[in-house]
Order: sequence, then C-alpha cells, then structure tokens
Amino acid sequence: MPTRRLASPCAGLTALAALAVLIPGCARSPGSGAPAEPPPIVLISIDTLRADRLPAWGYRGVATPAIDRLAADAVRFENAYAHYPLTLPSHVTLLSGRLPPAHGVRDNVGYRVPATAGGWLPSLLSGRGDPTAAFVSAYVLRGDTGFATGFDRFDAPLPVGEIVAIDAVQRPGAATVAAAKEWLAGRGPGPWFLFVHLYEPHTPYAPPEPYRSAVRDPYDGEVAAADAAVGELLDALRARGLYEQALIVLVSDHGEGLGDHDEREHGVLLYRSTLHVPLLVKLPGQARAGETVARPVGLADVAPTLARLAELPPLAGADGLDLFEANAGAERTLYAETWYPRLHFGWSELRAAIEPRWYLLDGPRAELFDLERDPGQLRDVLAGHRSERARLLAFLDAHDAPLAAPSRVDEETARRLAALGYLSAPPVERGGAAPDPRTRRASLALYQEALAHFWAGRDDDAIAGFRRLLEVEPRMADGWGFLARLLDRAGRAREALAAWREVLTLSGGRGPVAATVAERLIAVGEHAEARALAAALAASDPVRALELEVEIDIAAGDRAGAEARLRAARDRGVVSEPLARTLALDALGAGDSRAALDWLDALGAAPAEPTRVVRSLALADAGRAAEAEAELEAARAASADPAGFFESLGVALLELERFEKARAALEESVRLRPGLATAWNSLGVARLRAGGPGPARAAWRRAVELDPGLADAWRNLGLVAAAAGDAAEARRALARYLDLVPPGRDADGRRSAERALAALPAR
Repeated sequence: MPTRRLASPCAGLTALAALAVLIPGCARSPGSGAPAEPPPIVLISIDTLRADRLPAWGYRGVATPAIDRLAADAVRFENAYAHYPLTLPSHVTLLSGRLPPAHGVRDNVGYRVPATAGGWLPSLLSGRGDPTAAFVSAYVLRGDTGFATGFDRFDAPLPVGEIVAIDAVQRPGAATVAAAKEWLAGRGPGPWFLFVHLYEPHTPYAPPEPYRSAVRDPYDGEVAAADAAVGELLDALRARGLYEQALIVLVSDHGEGLGDHDEREHGVLLYRSTLHVPLLVKLPGQARAGETVARPVGLADVAPTLARLAELPPLAGADGLDLFEANAGAERTLYAETWYPRLHFGWSELRAAIEPRWYLLDGPRAELFDLERDPGQLRDVLAGHRSERARLLAFLDAHDAPLAAPSRVDEETARRLAALGYLSAPPVERGGAAPDPRTRRASLALYQEALAHFWAGRDDDAIAGFRRLLEVEPRMADGWGFLARLLDRAGRAREALAAWREVLTLSGGRGPVAATVAERLIAVGEHAEARALAAALAASDPVRALELEVEIDIAAGDRAGAEARLRAARDRGVVSEPLARTLALDALGAGDSRAALDWLDALGAAPAEPTRVVRSLALADAGRAAEAEAELEAARAASADPAGFFESLGVALLELERFEKARAALEESVRLRPGLATAWNSLGVARLRAGGPGPARAAWRRAVELDPGLADAWRNLGLVAAAAGDAAEARRALARYLDLVPPGRDADGRRSAERALAALPAR
C-alpha cells in the first residue's frame, strides 16, 4: 500500500459503529411451518463428479459417508446424464430445464444466461417471496453471465487474476459451505431456496489432508473432500431441525474422462464417462427413501421437478420432465452435445442421443454403442444396427440448433477465466468442415500432458509440452494462449509477445486479446504498436482503449500527457469506474477532496457500491457531513451484501491510511460474515497499523484457514511471525506464499518473502 500524507482527518464521518443502525436486518421472517407450505429446497452441485466414482454407485476406492447417508434417505437415479460436459451450460440447464440448443449457452466463455420470463427457477422462487441464495466455488459461474439472476444473495468471493496454484483458482468447498451455513443461520422452516456449488473434484486434483493421504488417486481424494463439505452442510440442516422437511437434491454438472477414451478431463469428447452423473433427490419426510430409478433421466428434469414440488407454475419453455411423473421415462431419448472442440481447438462439435440401451455418438462419423452389453463404450456396433442410427440421427436433428458466435468478454473476465483454464473462444467458422476430435487423440494427449504440467507449476515442462502440441496443431488458440502466459511468468517477454500475437491472429483481433497484446507491447517498450492496437480497440471498448493510452503515456514518461488525456476523456464521459475511483483516492490522499469529487461526479448516476463508498469519504473530507452520510447509506442500499459493503468501506479507508476507521469497518464486515477471508486479510493490515502484530496475526490466521489460496494473507502472516520470532510459523507461511505465487509474479512480494526466509534461524 502506498504511503500517503493527509491534509485533514475524515472529520465529517460519524463513528463507524453507529453506521450499524443504518443497516436493518433483511432476513424474511420464517414461515408458519404449516404442513401445506412448500418445503425449503437445497440444491447441491458437485462439479466434475462421475457417478461411477461413488460408493452409492458401486465404487470402492473412496469413502463418502455423507453422500451415502443422504442416498439412504433419497431416491437414487441410477442413470442420470448431463446434456453438456461444461460447467456453465450444464448449470443453466439445471436451473432452467432447457437444453443447450434452447438456452443457447454453448461454452463457459462468451455466452449469457437468457432472460426468459417464467423460465428460470431462482427467479420464480424469489418472485414469490422465497429467500434465495447461491454459494458458488468457481468463477465460471460468475454473476455477470446472468447466472446470479433471481438470487437475493449470490456469494462467489473468488481470487482474481491469473494464478496457477490450485487453492487460488477455486474456493475450497469447506469455505463455500461455511458461507452457506452463515446464511442458513437466519432461516427457519420453508419456503426458501439454497444452491451450493462445490468445485472439487475439478482439475487440478490436489486434495487437502487428511484426504490426500487417505486414498491413492487424487481425484478420489477430492471426492472425499467434497463429501466432507456436503456432510457439514447437511449436519447444519439437521442441527437446525430443517433436514426432515427439506427437499434436497445432490447432483453433478458433468463427469470426468479419467483416461477413458484417451480423455483425461472433459469437454472435448462425449462419451458416458463425462456425461453420466449422480442424482439423489431426498423428498420431505424422506418419502420413497432408498428407491432406485433405473430409466435414463437428464439434468433438464431437475428444475421442472423442483418447480412442481415447490408448488410453482410449470417452467416456461422447459424441455425436461418431472422426475416423478409416471410416464417421464417411457420411450424417452436424451440429448447431449459439446461445441467446446470447435470453439477452442478448431475441431468438430459432437452430439449424442442416449436411451436405456442405445447410445449414438455423432460427429463427422457416427458411433453406436449397446449399453446393456457394453456400458464402457468400447465396441462400436453401428454396422449391424443401421436402423437405430437413422432413428437416433433424426432425433438429434430435431433437437439441434445453430451455434451463435460467442460474444466478447472484457479483459478482466478473460484473465480470471484463463486462470481456470478457460480462454476466450475465437470466432466460429460456421458450417465449415473440421477434424473429428476422436481422430485427434494424440494431440489431445499432448494438450492434456502440457496442461497437467501447467496446473502443477512445472512451467519448463509445460512450455516444452505446448510447443510440441503447437507443432502439430498450429491453429489451436488455447495452446498459444497457455504458452504465452507461461512465457510471461518465466520472464521471457519477447517470446511471450510472439505467442500472444499468434493468439491475436487466431482470435480475429478480438478486444480482450488485443488489450492483452497491447499490455505486453508496453512492457517491452513497443509503444507505437501498442498505440495502434489501442486505437483499433477504441470503437468497441473506448474505456479500455483509454486506459491503454494512459499506460503508454506513463510508460513513455509523459505523465502530463496522461493527465491531459484523462481530463479530456472525462469531459467526453469516457472514464471507467475503477479508474475514476483510483484517481479519486489519489486526490484524497493528497488532501484534494474537490478533485476527488470531480472525478467521481463525471461518472453520472447510479455508480456501483465501491464508488459510492469513495464518494462518501470525499464528501466527508469536503465538510459535507450530511451528504456523506446519505451517500454512505446509498452505498449500503446498493449492496445486496452488508458484509461486502463494510469490506469495501474498510478497504477504501485503508487506502487512505485511516486505520482506526478501517479496522472498525472491517471488524463489522467479519462480524456480519465470519467466513469472508478477504475481509479478514484486510482486517489484519488494519489491526497491524492501528493496534499491533498480535491481533493482526490472529486475523491472518483466520484468513488462510478460510481460504488456503489467499497468497497475500500467507505472506503477511509469515512476515509478522518472523518479526515475532516464531520461526516455525514464519517458515510455513512464507513457503506457502512462495508456492502460490510463481516466479515472475509479485516480484517485490517474493523478494521480501525470500529475504525473510533466509534470515530465519536454521532448523
């Protein structure tokens, strides 16, 4: 944090503790509990979980006591299938009952949840007045896709930026459940709706102890960790007396290849290994407990079932059926697809038609499998069953829909998704012939091997692996993107820039990639080419183009030019909120509240909550106390999350070095939501500057306990422990920080951590 000297204290703000009076409780009163009232609903999605890797489906490689206990109380759907082997499309189907060709979300990047009246389960429940909340563990299910629609509370406090370490690219299931349990503490008998998404066992597989040592396969270890998180959630329901009456669904969005058909992960191929998922439905009062349903069902069936059991009108446009309808499975065929290979690798899309016996996999060529005799899909029997092929192809053609090209995503979203392995999709050459992914298994193996090195932090091996891949697949945009990021981290700026240029060419000059390349050009001093890219970006993204122009001015040593450009842009109304907030905080730090307000007022009406927080501080510094209080209340009202509001306030006060007030705001944040790891980390800074190392150390310990991937908190804890003479804790914390932040990132932080480690006494 930069050191600032303030001209005056924040005189206009009252004590922050008094602000709690302005924040009324927003929990709805519990219902009467009358027997006729719809039940509370808990929907648990465990990402990337194959059904046949659970004991409830006959697997013996891992113990899952919580899921087993739930299965004993539930109806088990033995043959449930996803309709798409990717997280976002599959979850949109889960909550809408619509197949991917109908809702149009065909990838994790570049698509939004359609705003369909009466067709989104959370919106129907919320519209009736039921409290609704979602707690998700992966940025793929981010709110700005529209996935947060209908949720009164949408909680996804995930790390930002491009980080390789596993703990930093997903929120641990235990932390997600801890946040959900806080929300449950305000719930009584239904109706209400809770959605909990766990990212284990998605790649990279790195289960925490004791699960890492309990099993041989790290995938199974992550399944065990997910089971423990499920157990925590279900135990919380039991402790509150809510389990008995609740309608609880446990499901996965898709499976995992695990080497079957030469696919380690998911998305590219379309075999049963990545589509067969667990589905358990515990009805209120444990009705029909222990039953097994063998007929094929799909994730599209979940939302219509919940709508009926919640006494809602039928979901508009739903393709799925009520799981408990008498004829739901009669003579039924299920649809599945994946466009991932075309969008990311330039290979063909695939489709599947699934029945109790027959499974047709269609692409440039068709394969037919007899599941009764060959559930592992090892023998293609198409030659002897041409009539089945014709019938199932007709079904696929009736359900298919053209692919809409993905829209652009902003650079920040693209950067965060890249940390999870999802790069921006290039333009789609519709209707063109493309290689069959099943004939590219050697290339897929190279990609998966390089990606495994990437996740494990073996950057040299990953670079070599992606170079081998790109020799045979030179038009694979994702391969070039990963190579570029690896070279960036290795400090090989010129080589990275060459790779980024390949991404730019293959992506058709898409905005986020153009901005990324411009940043790299600035870093190596190629200012003229960077300006050309910024100018080309101005038509589609004038704010990002402006930010790049300012970065170029500053890199070229023309700070006066940068300031003039910013002021001219402000006069034209082209200033982003983050940039305006940064400029306003700079002005406040210099004691110039008038300049700060000028920057913020240029944004116009309805700024976001963090901007209102900064504006309230500027008004207070200007002596406009009543307006400051009104603006702070407006910021609170704009926030659906009181804890997040106080965190924003505390962080802004930290930036201005108003440490006592920052500490008060952050203490309120963690009081309201004890599981908010980022607020605990900021609170540690405030405590250190306002109080001392002891209270700060406790805050950082809590932060890393809640989110073991919070690198800054590990570094802060390590440095303060070293200063206190606790060599053991300092060594552990600093080593963890260095593991999370690879060379080439946060150079100053790594240097300080390495120096502190070197200064510790020998063991």
